Amino acid sequence: MQVPTILRGKRPFDLITGGVAGAILIIAVGFNWTGYGFGWMLRGTAEQLVIEAAVAAPIRPDPMQMMMNAKDLPTERYKDFSLVFD
Repeated sequence: MQVPTILRGKRPFDLITGGVAGAILIIAVGFNWTGYGFGWMLRGTAEQLVIEAAVAAPIRPDPMQMMMNAKDLPTERYKDFSLVFD
């Protein structure tokens, strides 16, 4: 079996060292350890971001559902619709 020219080095240690250094560099850039990167994150970090977003999101009723339920209100008592449009 012939080895490609690029892999025929004087020392195999240089090839292994370059491969390990390249892997470390890709991981560092991927997880944004260098300040910029691919935006990878671990599952725990992603779950924490989802929880923080859910807590920060305001809970408000759906306006469309409120309008659909407005027809069920006793409108004869509230002629000015003050209950619906508070």
